[in-house]
Amino acid sequence: MKPVIRDPEVLERMQMTFQLYEVAEAMKRQNIRRQHPKLDDAEVEKRVLEWLYRRPGVGRGDADGASFVIRERRE
Repeated sequence: MKPVIRDPEVLERMQMTFQLYEVAEAMKRQNIRRQHPKLDDAEVEKRVLEWLYRRPGVGRGDADGASFVIRERRE
């Protein structure tokens, strides 16, 4: 079983990370609607998902610098 994170500082940073992600996704959705006002909701969601999977840097973990592969930990 994996250990549970109980450190309040870590939990707060994790919550902030998820909130920032939600804001970024909402901003992208709003930007798509602004650029293409005639699109229906389903098409907007499709484009948001396409952006999530194909945006620049996604293959490298969205960060500059050397890329590496994280391997699963064997127990």
